[in-house]
Order: sequence, then structure tokens, then C-alpha cells
Amino acid sequence: MQISNPIFFFALWGFFGLIATGLSLLSGQKRTTVTSGEFYPGIEGLRGILALNVFFHHAVIAYFYFRTGNWDLPPSKLYAQLGALSVSMFFFITGFLFWSKRLATPNLSPGPFLLKRARRLMPAYLGSLALIAIITAYQTNFSLRVPFHSLVAELGAWAISGLAGFPNINGFASAQINHTVFWTLRLEWEFYILLPFLGWFARRKGPLAILLLCLIPNLVLGNIPAHGSQETFLARVQLFVLMTATCFSVGILAAHLKAERKQWPLLKHPACTLVAVLLLWCVVTYVDPLEGFAESALLAPIFLMVVYGNDFHGLLTSRAMMYLGKISYSVYLLHGIVLYVLVQGLAWHFHWVSLDPFAYWALMAVVGVVVILVASVSYRFLELPFLGKSAKKVEKPAIAVLAQPVSEAIE
Repeated sequence: MQISNPIFFFALWGFFGLIATGLSLLSGQKRTTVTSGEFYPGIEGLRGILALNVFFHHAVIAYFYFRTGNWDLPPSKLYAQLGALSVSMFFFITGFLFWSKRLATPNLSPGPFLLKRARRLMPAYLGSLALIAIITAYQTNFSLRVPFHSLVAELGAWAISGLAGFPNINGFASAQINHTVFWTLRLEWEFYILLPFLGWFARRKGPLAILLLCLIPNLVLGNIPAHGSQETFLARVQLFVLMTATCFSVGILAAHLKAERKQWPLLKHPACTLVAVLLLWCVVTYVDPLEGFAESALLAPIFLMVVYGNDFHGLLTSRAMMYLGKISYSVYLLHGIVLYVLVQGLAWHFHWVSLDPFAYWALMAVVGVVVILVASVSYRFLELPFLGKSAKKVEKPAIAVLAQPVSEAIE
């Protein structure tokens, strides 16, 4: 059986679901299926699925890395798409939640808004950056390999979420430690920074204008490498424009639809589950694993179903998915670091190249559990204390471990 057999994916998802359910019960988390204010239970569950899918994506890439020495997309279309479609839908969610906020708050003040975002996102981010710095120090034998002022500048660039790039730290390619996932966080921050200034787009024809404005420069700039650590400024502009045109815009359009049409019963019909499965099959089978127009066009109807309350027969609002959604930010930040540390540590005991697919996925099951546990701790101590007041109005858990319930999506 090959490493990319979908059986491993579904089997481990079932296992991780049981782990998440158990942690949810231990933490006293309430299960809710009711949309309230800015909190969408279906979107919370979707985030849990997307974050763990990125873990599967990187786990398979790592398998081939041990054999070829190249960190490339896996030959399996399924496991390659788990990265691209997850990132696309994360951007859908950001566009939807924050454009909805923009529509509800026409006079959004930039300062307080960005400070609130920083308070929510930066503690966990800086915690993961601290781990990367410690691992980098270990890998460079705790010796200074660049001038001190260069080291400070490198760490400073990372500390501001890569808005000034993600350079090597102390001469070491530190981006490999977390599998370069931070590039998406930089795009999120670029979107947040621009959001307060896009008030005049918050009208019925605004999204169309955004799409047109984004398409034109993207076509002019052409294909420029965008994900490397040595990106040019022009490449980063093109990447943001492309992601806005293809991903953030889907969420923006969904926000306008939801504002004008509160209910859409057709999108909650049980048959929509079959439609969603067929659309996902088309994405995996026929679309290149890159964030772009074709991918977004096929994923957008699924996202609209979720926005209008379709939880796909309770999957998205199950205990497991809601728990994983709650810790999804920490899962996304930390899964690459955990994978890197455990792989490097276990290299003393395992010859990775010789592992058969069953043995490899058995080890990934262990790694995945560690990821969920570490992310739970990160959420409890680096996210929950900085959430809004409504997120803390929860019952005391029966056993005070790991995490607490969350009650808002974008606090």
C-alpha cells in the first residue's frame, strides 16, 4: 500500500477526532450549533478541518523529503490539494468575517482595530517564534554566525509577521522549522492593514470593483515566484493581489450576500452534502494544487453552504470539529515545529527512508496527537487570556486541563 493511499487519511482523521472529542469532554466545552452574532459554529468546525489537513499535507511532503532531499509538493493530488484548498478556504473565512465586520462598522477606526488584532494573534505567534529561535540556536550550536545587529534585524523581521520578509536567522534556514506556513499570516496582516481604509468598497458593487482592480495589476505583473524566503517586493505585491482576487474576494462576496439575504434554505438542503463532495472531488482530481481562480470557483459554493448554516449532517458542529476549530490557530502555527522536532529527534532511533507506509503513518499518528496537545496548551495560555470577554463566559470544566470553550470567531 502506498503512502498516499486515502485510507491512511481517513483512518487517522477518525483517530484524531476521537482524541479531540475526549479533550473537549475533559475541558468542559459546550457544543453549540446556533449562529450568534459574529460566531458561526460551522465556520469554527471548518477551521478545525482545514488546520489539520495542512498537517497531513506536510506529513506526506516530509515522507518524500526523506527519500529525495527535496521539499516539494507530493505526487498525490489528494495530499497536494490538502495544503492549497485549506489555505484558500482560510482566506475565504478571513474575507467573510472581517468584511462582515466592515459592513457592520462603516467608520472602523484603524488603530483600535489593528491593536485588537495584534492582541488576539501575536501572543501565540510570538510563542511559536520563540520556539523557532530556540531550535535555530540549537542547530547553530549556540554560536553567533552573523553580526549581532543582523541577528536583531532578522528576528525583528520575523516578529512583525514577516511584513519585512522571513530572512534566515543566524545563517540558518529557519523557515524550514515550521514548513514556511507563516507566509499566509503575513497576507492576513496585509489584509487587516488595508481593511479600515476600504470603507468606500463596502457597498453593493464594492466586491466587483475590488476584483477588477486586483485582476489588472496581476495580469500586468505576470508570474513571479511568491513563496520563497528571498521574495522581491514586487513578488509580494503580486501574491497579495492574487490572493485578494481569488480568495479574500470569495469571503467578501459571501459577506455581501449574507448581509442582503439572511436565510437561504436551499443551501442547507441535505442534498448539498453530495454537491459538496462532488465539488471537492473535482478540485482534487482536475485542479492544480495552487491557490487560484479555478480552485476558488469550485470551493466557493461549499463555503456559501457553510455560511448559511449547513453543517453537513452535524460534521462541522460535532464536538471534535468544534474543539479542533477552537485550537486551529495554534495547530496551524505549531504543527510544523512539532513535526520538525520529533522527526529530528526520532532520527536517532529510526531510519526514516526504510519505514514502510504503515509504520510511517503510525508515527504520524503519534505526532498528530502531540500537535493537538501542544496546540491545546498554546490556546489555553497564549490565546484564551487575550480573547474578548464573551469568549471567557464559560462554565468551569470538570477537569481543569488544556483548554476552555470559545464563544466568538474573531475576537
